[in-house]
Amino acid sequence: MAGRAGPPSPRPPLAGEDASRVEGGRRRAYQFPNVLIQNRRRTCPAERASPVVRAARRTPACAPPFRRRALRVQAPLRTGTLAPTAASWSAPRAFGAVGAIPYAPWLTRQYNGNMIRLTLAAMTMLAAACAQTSLQIPENLKVPATETVLLTALGEGKQVYACRSRPGGVPPGPGLEWYLDRPEARLLDESGKQIGKHYKGPTWEAADGSKVTGQVLQRANARKADAVPWLLLKATSHDGDGTLARVSYIQRVDTEGGVAPAEGCDQTHAGSESGVPYTARYLFYVGRQ
Repeated sequence: MAGRAGPPSPRPPLAGEDASRVEGGRRRAYQFPNVLIQNRRRTCPAERASPVVRAARRTPACAPPFRRRALRVQAPLRTGTLAPTAASWSAPRAFGAVGAIPYAPWLTRQYNGNMIRLTLAAMTMLAAACAQTSLQIPENLKVPATETVLLTALGEGKQVYACRSRPGGVPPGPGLEWYLDRPEARLLDESGKQIGKHYKGPTWEAADGSKVTGQVLQRANARKADAVPWLLLKATSHDGDGTLARVSYIQRVDTEGGVAPAEGCDQTHAGSESGVPYTARYLFYVGRQ
C-alpha cells in the first residue's frame, strides 16, 4: 500500500520574485501582524538604506503598499500601543494587530515640537495673567471703567535730578535741594526689545514716532522705600498717528530705585545733575471702542 502523499513542495521562485512571498508549504510571514520578522533585510535591498532615506520613502520600492514591516524588538506589539517599549529611532514603522496605531518617528518628533511650542506659549500667557493679577493697583490710581490696556512696557533708565535753590517759603527755608528734572529711559517689551523711549515732559515716544505727553493726577507710595512713587497720569497732548496716538491714561507702577540722592547738593554742587537708576512698568490705556 502506497504511503500517504506529503504536502506539496513549494514551487521555486521566478526570476526577480521575492522568495518570502511564494505561496507553498510555509505561509507568508506578513500575514501575521504580531510576529516579528527577522529576515526582511535580506529580502528587500531598499531596507538597507539609511534611516533618513527610509523615512523619506515611507514605503520601499520593492514592497507593496500594504506590507507591514516589523521592528527589531523583543516585545510583541499590541492593539492601541503608540510605540514599542524598546524601539529605536532608526527602526522602521510597525503595526500591531488590526487597528493599532502605527509608530512613526518623524510624526512623533513633529508632534512633540508643536506641543512644546504650545506649552511655552500657554506658560507665557499664564505668567503674564498672574503678574497682572498679583499687581494690586491702589484705588486712587485706577483708571475709569471705560478704559482698556493698549500696551504694557518696561521702563529702564535713570531719573535725573538737578541741584537747585529751594524757594524761601518751602521748609526748612532757603537752600539747595535735589529736584527731579527729567526721566531718561528706554521702553522695552516682554522680550527685552526696545519699543520706545521716555524723556522730559513727561513724554513717551514709540518706535513708530507717535508720542504722548501726560500730567500727574494721583500718586501712591511704592512697595519699597527706595523706589519712586507710583503714578496715574492723564494724556494732555499727542503727536503722530502711531501706537500712542489714542492713549488717554498712563500708569507708572512696580517701581524700583530712582529716589533722589540723600546728600551731595550744596553750594559747591549748585546746578549739577545726578542720575539715579530706576525701573518701572508703564501701562498705556485707550478708551473702549
